[in-house]
Amino acid sequence: VLGFVAPAMAADWNFYGSARMEFFWQTFTDAQSDATDASSGDAEDDTDVYFDGYTNGRIGAKVKASDVISGRFEYGTASNTRLLYGVWNFGAGTLLVGQDYSPVDTFVSNMGAFDDIGLLANGAAYTGRMPKLKLKVAGFKAALTKLKRSGINSDNDADDLDITSSLLGLRFQVKPGAFYVKGDIFSGTNLGNSNVLLIFDSAVDSAGNELEISSYDETNEEDASTLGFALAVGADFSPMIGIEGGVGFLGHTLDDAEATMTTYYVNLPIKVAPGFKIVPEYAVRVYGDGKDENGDDTEDRGSVSAFGAKFQIDF
Repeated sequence: VLGFVAPAMAADWNFYGSARMEFFWQTFTDAQSDATDASSGDAEDDTDVYFDGYTNGRIGAKVKASDVISGRFEYGTASNTRLLYGVWNFGAGTLLVGQDYSPVDTFVSNMGAFDDIGLLANGAAYTGRMPKLKLKVAGFKAALTKLKRSGINSDNDADDLDITSSLLGLRFQVKPGAFYVKGDIFSGTNLGNSNVLLIFDSAVDSAGNELEISSYDETNEEDASTLGFALAVGADFSPMIGIEGGVGFLGHTLDDAEATMTTYYVNLPIKVAPGFKIVPEYAVRVYGDGKDENGDDTEDRGSVSAFGAKFQIDF
């Protein structure tokens, strides 16, 4: 009989959580509304109330197993695993193994309307949380990430098609005293074929239907182009009250088709108690004029506005 005893490795577990609710009135202009005036047959503005828990509520833990091994997990209220990774610190840098954010992801905004994602995918570059190997050395980050989608504009079998997607951007942050300015700008090619998430990616064709224009057009052998930027400006008036406003922009071009979307917001974060804040906010998402596949101007696509508040308790 052979037996052995291994010393137990005690890990430090630091748990945390964030509970989030929204209470917003959203108004869809006639071009965005499905409501119809029975007497005239014309679409009319429509207002809906959104009172629900955000899907990005979470509970998780940061774990330190040793001086060189650490990890983290995070589970979301959408019944999903948000984060699950381990990190090896090899001295000159770190290697992350598992599901985490990408080096591309740019967090600049605290907008709560429209699903509490700030300006992510609204002008701030964002790829989401995917399985990856991520290396960090001297401030430089590189990642090899699982590809989660590969949409193609095609009428043909494109199984053997090689598509190149790319994104080049710049992010910045300035914080003089109680004020701060954060933002990014990027230009991309065929982002619809990549992991980059886009809240908006379509134009309107000549028949009045949605036309996805962020992916490679295999039929005409044309690349799709995307331009995005996000800017958030804020200040803390006191330890309890602050203000933030911002703008995000997305624009796509494919062949002769074009489309844009711009998001604006202003909010007033109020810290009710340590870990508890209420954020009154007004936000607008405007779908700009565009062009169809023939280069002809398309009609106004309207806008969506939101007024209300976000409630958040972190623990």
